[in-house]
Amino acid sequence: MAYGLADSAMAHAMLSTCEPDQNSSTLECKMQYLSAMTKGVMECEAWVVKRGRSIAFLEAKVTCENKLIATSTATFTVLQPRG
Repeated sequence: MAYGLADSAMAHAMLSTCEPDQNSSTLECKMQYLSAMTKGVMECEAWVVKRGRSIAFLEAKVTCENKLIATSTATFTVLQPRG
């Protein structure tokens, strides 16, 4: 669940930097699990570290009840419109 949450949060952060006719896709994503989650609500914060014309690097942190349970890094691609 933490992986999907982090990937989704990073995708939304990435899309916030795209033009309306652009899209984005995950190229690679790495997850570092730091603690087990037993109960509670997971939250995720994600941000763009560096964005180029066609590739971007992002990071995210996943918390549960204000406890850091995982971090993630990912590379995304910017998809240009066809035609």
